[in-house]
Amino acid sequence: MSGVSSAAINVTLLLLAMGATVAWLRDQSNKNTSEPNEVPAPTVKSAPVLEAPKEPFDEVEMAQYRQIIVSHSTGDFSGAVSLMDRLLDNHKISENFREWLIRQKPILLTSLAWTKIKSQDCDDAVKIFYRALAISPVIEAQKGIGYCLRVMKNWPEAASYLALYVLAKPADIEGRLMYADTLESLGRYDEAVSILEGAPTLAEATSEMKELAKQRLTAMRAKAKSGAGQKTERSENFFVSYHEDSHDGILKQVLEILEAGMSEYSSLLGVTPPANPIEVILYRKEDFVDVIPGGPGWAEGAFDGRMRVPVSPDMLGDVNGRLAIILRHELSHAVLSNRSGGRPWPTWFDEGLAQYLACRGRTCESFKFPAKLSSFSTVARLTHPFVTLDDIDASTAYLHSLYIVQGIFRSKGDAWLDLLSNRLPASGPVTSDFIAETLGWSSFDELWGLAGERWSQKLQP
Repeated sequence: MSGVSSAAINVTLLLLAMGATVAWLRDQSNKNTSEPNEVPAPTVKSAPVLEAPKEPFDEVEMAQYRQIIVSHSTGDFSGAVSLMDRLLDNHKISENFREWLIRQKPILLTSLAWTKIKSQDCDDAVKIFYRALAISPVIEAQKGIGYCLRVMKNWPEAASYLALYVLAKPADIEGRLMYADTLESLGRYDEAVSILEGAPTLAEATSEMKELAKQRLTAMRAKAKSGAGQKTERSENFFVSYHEDSHDGILKQVLEILEAGMSEYSSLLGVTPPANPIEVILYRKEDFVDVIPGGPGWAEGAFDGRMRVPVSPDMLGDVNGRLAIILRHELSHAVLSNRSGGRPWPTWFDEGLAQYLACRGRTCESFKFPAKLSSFSTVARLTHPFVTLDDIDASTAYLHSLYIVQGIFRSKGDAWLDLLSNRLPASGPVTSDFIAETLGWSSFDELWGLAGERWSQKLQP
C-alpha cells in the first residue's frame, strides 16, 4: 500500500506505519467499490418494470407476453431478449403487440447489461447498453454505460453519459461520485468539486455514502488546488499525471520503472497487462497530505484504484532509489487488484508481496530480523486491515507479512505466483486458505504456524 524505501527492508516503524495509513485509505474505498479502478460501484438493479399492455393481446400473444414477464421477473433477461427478438422477426404478430415489444426492448436490454456489470463484464455490458440507447434513452442505461466507459478509461464519453444521468437523477449519490471520479481523470477538478458539493446532504443517501461523499469532496478540493498545472503523459500501460515544473525531469525514468515493473509482475503472475492503462498521479510532497483526508499525514504512497505517489525534493535526484521502491510497491497492489477484479486480497498477502516485489533483485535475498524479536502476529491480525492496529503492531504485522511471503518464494520459487493467479476463482472472496491450499498447505493456519516456528528460532524464511 505504501511505497517503502530501501531502508524499509529492515522494516522500520515509520515506513511500515506509512503502509498502514494507505491500508486505511483502500479499506475505506473497498467498502464502496468492487471494481479494479475503485470507481464507486453502482447499484446493480434492473431497469424499470415492464409496462402492462394498454389493451389485451390475442390468446397466443398473451401467452408470449406472460412468458416475457416471467423471464424478466426471474432475472432471465437473456432469455427474454431472445424471445423478444424472435417475436419481432415474426411478421404475423399484431401491430399492438409489436409496438409493446419495441417499447420494452430497451428495458430488457438494460436489465441484461446490468447483470454483465455484476459479473464484471463491461465489454459485453457496453455493447448491450448501446443497443438499448439506440432505441430509447433509458436513464439506468446511461448510468451503467457511464460506469463501464469509466472502467475502460474512455473518460470523455463516460463523462458525457454520466452528466446526462446526474442531470436526470440529481439525488443519486452514486452517480455523482462516479461523475466526479471521471472528471478527476479528465483534470476537471473544479467541476468535480461542484458535482460533489451537494452530495453529503442528499436525503436519499445512506449515512455511509454521505460520509464517503464528504471525504471525496475534501480530497477533491485538495486535488483541485494541487492539480493546477498538471499534465498527463501516456505510455503503453500507464497514464501518468504530473506537475511539469516539478516532475518533468524525472518523467522518463518514472515511465521506464513502471513499464519494467509491469512486464516483470505480469510475467510472474502469468497474465497479460491490464487492457486499460493504470492511472498514476505524482504529487508534490507538500500537497499529498490533503489528498487522503482522514489518514495520517506521513503516507508515502497510496493505491485506491489510482497509484498516488508524493515526490519529495530528495527523490528528484535519486529516482531509481527510494522513488522506484515506492512505485514498484504501489504497482504490485494495482496489478493484484486488476487480477482479482477488484476483490481484496488478504492483507498479509497483499502487503507482503508488495514489499517483496518492491525490493526484488535488490535487498530481499536475505531477511533482515529486527534487533528485538517480537511474538509472531496472530492470524486475525495478519488477515484484517492493518489500519486497525497501532503503529507498533502495524509495523510488526508488515514485517511478518513480508516474512511469510518471502518464505513462500524460498519454498516454491517464482512459479507459485503464476499457479496462484491461474487458479483464482472468477468470483467470491480471495481467502488466506485459498492461497495456502493452492500452494500445498492444508490451510493458512498451517502456513502461519510453520512461519511462526521459524520466526521464533530466528531462521531465514
